Amino acid sequence: MESSHNEDIRDLARGKKIQSSIELRGSNTAHHDVTVPWDTTNDRSLFHMGVLLSNMEEDRKNAKSKEEAKRMTNIAKICRHVSLACIITIRFVGRTLILRSYFPYDIQPTPIYELTVFAQTVAAYCTSGTYTTVDTFVVTLIFHVCGQYENLKQRLRNLPSQRGNDFKAELSQIVKKHDSLNRFADTIEEQFNDMLLLQMLGCTIQLCVTCFLVILVRFQIKFNR
Repeated sequence: MESSHNEDIRDLARGKKIQSSIELRGSNTAHHDVTVPWDTTNDRSLFHMGVLLSNMEEDRKNAKSKEEAKRMTNIAKICRHVSLACIITIRFVGRTLILRSYFPYDIQPTPIYELTVFAQTVAAYCTSGTYTTVDTFVVTLIFHVCGQYENLKQRLRNLPSQRGNDFKAELSQIVKKHDSLNRFADTIEEQFNDMLLLQMLGCTIQLCVTCFLVILVRFQIKFNR
């Protein structure tokens, strides 16, 4: 199975072209067969995504103990705790909204405020779910590989307790797993580096413009005084 995967990856890396025959017919034209080359860039990306997802599923199934599975989820729980803390503290910091908006009614009374926040939460969840799907997928892959490296580190720490053939077998498994994780990380970088570069450039420009506006507003306030 692994050798066939490697052969497929090598074939895709060579940039093979898929030849598709398109039949063109017309009322006043003769029958023609046109051969059109199809770029396999999308097919290669989809193949790599399938490999990453299959590796994640295999790592989850091959967790040798509950501690390894727990170690993989602890990293992802950090982001969840931060999000919950931000949502909870909103109620106690001036009763502000999640999204600053204008409403034709007073939002401060208790039932209206909670309903407005709930509506904004649902709307933000729906929009962010469609807007940040790819980013969330990349973060999930990164968290997964980080958890696997943590498990590998723990296996290395427990390695001196092994004896004889068990030591050699465990060391061999650790080396193979480390190589697999390195390939996993390289695949993530290869598939998403262009997208992340564009996002970093966009965020950098946005931060520069925002800082410029803040400085401009502060200078205007200072001169008005």
